[in-house]
Amino acid sequence: MISSSESPSFFSRKTIWRIAVIIFLFAAALGIRIYDLDNPPFDFHPTRQFFTAIVARGEYYQNLTTAPHWMRDRAVSHWKAEETDFPTIDLLAAWTYRLIGREDLFFPRFYSAIFWLIGGLALFFLARDLVSIDGALVALAFYLFIPYGVTASRSFQPDPLMVCLILFAWWSMLRWMTTNKWKWAILAGVLSGMAMLVKALAAFSLLGGMVAVFFAPGFRKSIQNIRFWVMGIIAAVPMIIWMIYGFFVRGTLGGQFSLRFFPNLWISPVYYLRLEFMAEKVVGLIPLLLALTGFFLLTEKNKRVFLAGLWGGYVAFALAFSYYFMTHDYYHITLVPIVALSLAPLANLILRRVVILNPGWLPRAAVSLILLFGVGANLWNIRQTFHKADYRPQAELLIRISQILGPDVSVIALTSDYGYPLFYYSWMSASYWPYTGDTALRQLAGMNTPKFAKRFNDMTTGKEYFVITDLAELENQPDLKNYLAANFPVFEKGDGYIIYDLLQH
Repeated sequence: MISSSESPSFFSRKTIWRIAVIIFLFAAALGIRIYDLDNPPFDFHPTRQFFTAIVARGEYYQNLTTAPHWMRDRAVSHWKAEETDFPTIDLLAAWTYRLIGREDLFFPRFYSAIFWLIGGLALFFLARDLVSIDGALVALAFYLFIPYGVTASRSFQPDPLMVCLILFAWWSMLRWMTTNKWKWAILAGVLSGMAMLVKALAAFSLLGGMVAVFFAPGFRKSIQNIRFWVMGIIAAVPMIIWMIYGFFVRGTLGGQFSLRFFPNLWISPVYYLRLEFMAEKVVGLIPLLLALTGFFLLTEKNKRVFLAGLWGGYVAFALAFSYYFMTHDYYHITLVPIVALSLAPLANLILRRVVILNPGWLPRAAVSLILLFGVGANLWNIRQTFHKADYRPQAELLIRISQILGPDVSVIALTSDYGYPLFYYSWMSASYWPYTGDTALRQLAGMNTPKFAKRFNDMTTGKEYFVITDLAELENQPDLKNYLAANFPVFEKGDGYIIYDLLQH
């Protein structure tokens, strides 16, 4: 797969040296991702990670005859209460739990890291076909070691697997565009269908690639190409079947599309500023600007159209889900490989220029040491971030609350991440008291918010305790804080939590 015909090349024309560089990059990338991986998953969007953990637990416990009946029933009920996607990483986790005989969040997070690394192979092949081996190795290094990507890729959620499948689908599309062979069209369709099953929102990224391979050869030629339509049908059928099943058989997918679309944000300058802020958070401002510059260095028209299609898919995604692009950085996760691919032409130009102006092995060795130092310094900074963050006390706090109240009480909670960590560690069936941000979202969607007294009475009817673990958010809701303090006694209070007894009114 690695050609040695390019000349001149910074990373040597010998295949063995190129393979050695690739092995080093993947080994270092795996090493940083498994560091302190048994730390509870509060590091990256705990809402999504614990949501998936609850689903995996239910899938594991449903057939666990050795578990207490109440525990099995509680795990399954928590799972069934959620609107789940097509089972992927959660089901893989459940199978692993059965194999090892216990829950362990290390393993699904490890699988996510592996999926991201496997996706790196597709990115390398894709960048190589777009520019060269030199550009592909730099693109691969960016993809593997960008700090956001390292953290995101070890999270217990379907996104790393989705990115992996998107990258292989993109590569298959590009191969089909350049060869027009049936096998690449079919493979692109199969991989696209799998990616959308993992997460339906992959459709935007895949559609960007498909639009690109449609227009690159010319409209008239593509519209008559049966291979393109077969690719599209193969990609769409699995998701159509799953959507029909989810809407009309299970009835669980309707809520997936509520409070999602806010086209009124398109005319707000704040939206575009927030969009830039999120993009900068994910890939960094300088890499983003260099990537946009690198796009214009692609010399072949069809390849430039293909890369433009990938950027276009990202922009279309941002416009369709404008609110979540402002508030959820992991909606930008496909920007990591897009920027990596766009950096490849610029990296190729610079490295080839270094070889031309500085013949001989010594200048290349010096530049290689500079690049190696950059990778090493970045890895050390990421390692320090992981080392300093200890989330075990947060998990212990939630377990402590369960020990105080027991798992069978009826609870409402003002707690972070929609209550999923509390559900996971305490086993309690707790209702979630909305945050100020939740109320603002409903108002943005034009929904009315009930008066405080009515909302409190409606939400606390039948509840025994009001658990608060986010004291900062309590300060943001003075109506709630004052009402609880004036009408209900404190059942127990500790470092990081307050429990009010709602029965002693």
